[in-house]
Amino acid sequence: MGKLLELIDYIKNNREKKITVVVSGDTGFYSLLPFLKKYFSNEELEVIPGISSYQYMFSRIGECWQNFILASAHGRDFDYVKAMDEKDGVVLLTDEKNTPYTIGKNVYESGIRGVEIIVGERLSYPDEMITRVSIEKYEELNREFKMNIVILKKGENYAHL
Repeated sequence: MGKLLELIDYIKNNREKKITVVVSGDTGFYSLLPFLKKYFSNEELEVIPGISSYQYMFSRIGECWQNFILASAHGRDFDYVKAMDEKDGVVLLTDEKNTPYTIGKNVYESGIRGVEIIVGERLSYPDEMITRVSIEKYEELNREFKMNIVILKKGENYAHL
């Protein structure tokens, strides 16, 4: 929080300059925007979004995402196991604690079957990789992942035992 407050002070003390704050991720989903809005009015902020990781990932796999729950397990808790029963699947931003392997293991151990795990790693970069495994083969995800997003997609044989 200290560095962010230094940023706010810098911007406020240099209002005569054009200052750009560039952040990764989606401008409207667990972003720095709510923090900035505490200190600056809407008129003072110009938000310029890029393509979200959700949009990008679903376009890469050729699927629609309107029937998925969008959530974050990046630095926060989210009950994605419970959420699996609600829609066609769950899309998660991840972190070092909630890795694709950990997510797959938790879903499998909860008794859920008939799910495909799709991991989009380093999306839009030259070394982008998309990995697809069935929930029964979640152990194949036991490796280090770079920046990624996880889709838990229900299949026709979905079951929560």
